[in-house]
Amino acid sequence: MMNVIQIVPGVIAQASGPAYSVPGIVRGLCASGVNAVVYALGDYPPWDMGFPLKMFPRTALEKKLIPLGVCKSFYKGLIEDLPESDIVHTNGLWMLPTVYPAWAIRKIRRYGGDCRTKLVISPRGALAPWALRKGWLKKKIFGLVFQNRVLRNADMFHATSEKEYHEIRAAGYRQPVALVPIGMDLPDVTRSRVERVDRVEKRDSTRKAYLLAGPTASGKSAIAAALAREMGAVILSADSMLVYKGMDIGTAKPPPEEIAEFHMGGVDLVTPAEEFSAGAWLRAAADWVVGIPDETPIVIVGGTGLSFSALLRGLDRAWTKPPPAYPVLKIDRAVVRQRIAARLDDMFVAGLEEEKRRLKAQYPVWSKTAALAIGYREGDDREKIFIRTCQLAKRQDTWFRHQASALYVDPTVEAVRACWQTHGPWTVEFPGLGGR
Repeated sequence: MMNVIQIVPGVIAQASGPAYSVPGIVRGLCASGVNAVVYALGDYPPWDMGFPLKMFPRTALEKKLIPLGVCKSFYKGLIEDLPESDIVHTNGLWMLPTVYPAWAIRKIRRYGGDCRTKLVISPRGALAPWALRKGWLKKKIFGLVFQNRVLRNADMFHATSEKEYHEIRAAGYRQPVALVPIGMDLPDVTRSRVERVDRVEKRDSTRKAYLLAGPTASGKSAIAAALAREMGAVILSADSMLVYKGMDIGTAKPPPEEIAEFHMGGVDLVTPAEEFSAGAWLRAAADWVVGIPDETPIVIVGGTGLSFSALLRGLDRAWTKPPPAYPVLKIDRAVVRQRIAARLDDMFVAGLEEEKRRLKAQYPVWSKTAALAIGYREGDDREKIFIRTCQLAKRQDTWFRHQASALYVDPTVEAVRACWQTHGPWTVEFPGLGGR
C-alpha cells in the first residue's frame, strides 16, 4: 500500500485554498486504498474532520513567529514518519512547513537512514508574477535562506493549471511537472522512480449545462428539479449556504432523497466552522463534475450570482466582456415576500430553532462565511429573519440586473423549458476538468 503525507499550513482557517481542497484529495485517496494523511499546524479541532489528520500544536514562542509557521514538533514528526512514506506532498510556499519535509529527508539520509520518499511540491499559485510581487522582499529573503534550495531539489512539481505549469518553467525549474488540477495522479509516482515526462496534455475543461438563476424563494429549485427529472439530468447547486453540513432547515436545503436523486453537487461540502468562498465552490464543482458522464445533462441552479459568473467567465474579475445571457426568474417582489413569509412559517414548524441550538453546540466557533447565514445568528427571531431574507432577495435581484446578462423568464416550468430549448445549453468552464 502506498503511503502519502499531504502538508498544509492549516485545515480550518483557509478553506478557500489548499486547506479545503487537500482534505478532499486525501478522502479520495483513502477511498481508493492509499494510506494518506494530512499534516497541519495547530490543535485538533473538537469535531471529526472526516479524513486522517495529524496536528502539531506550537509553543507560545513559536506562535510569535506565525508568519514563518515555526514548529519544532512538526519537523520531528516528519523525521519519524518519512522513512515509511512513499510521497510527501507540500502545498503552497513561503512557510516553514513547506520546507521541513526536504530538511527532514536530507537529515535522515545524512545519518544513514533509509528514506526513499519522493518530494512533490504544489506552488498553488505562489510562483505567479503577481504573487511574487506581493511582499517581494520578504519572499526574496525567505527564498535565499530556505525555499529556493528545496524547490531545486524537489522530485516533481504539481501544477493545478497549464498557467501554473508555465510559471514553474519560467521560474527556472526543470523537474517533471504533473498537470493535475484536482490532485496528484499518484499512480504515476512510485516508490522506485519518478516518471520523467514534461509534456502537458491539453484537455477540454468545458461542459454544457442548463442554467437557472433567481432570487431566494422565487421557486427556481422546484422548477429545476422538475426539468432535471424530465431530462434525466444531475443538478449542481449554486447557492453559497447549501455548502454547509447540518444547516438544512434554515437554508431551505433540498431533502436528502432529492439530493441523492439528482446526484446533487455543491451541497454539504464543509462544516459551519470552515471558511468557504466562490473559488472553493468552483473547485468543488470541478471535483463533482469529474464523476458525471459526458452524455448526462447538467442543470445548474441557484441565487449566488458570482457562481454563475465564475463558470461563465472566471474569477479574476478582469472581465473584458459580459457573460453570455442566461435565464433568470422574473418575479414580483411582493410575491417573493409572501413566499418568504410562508416558507419561514414552515421552517419554524420544522424545527429551525432546535437546528440552530444543535449546530451551535456542535460547532461553538463558526467561520465568517457561515456566520452570515440568515436564521442562525444570535437573537434572530422570526421578524429579523423575514426582513433579512427580503433584503437578500432584493440584493440578488439587483445583482442579476446589473452584473449579469439576464434572460428574464416567468417562474414556470413551461417558460424555463422554452428558454432552455431556445437558448441552451450553455458552455461553462470548470477549472481543472482536464485532470479527469
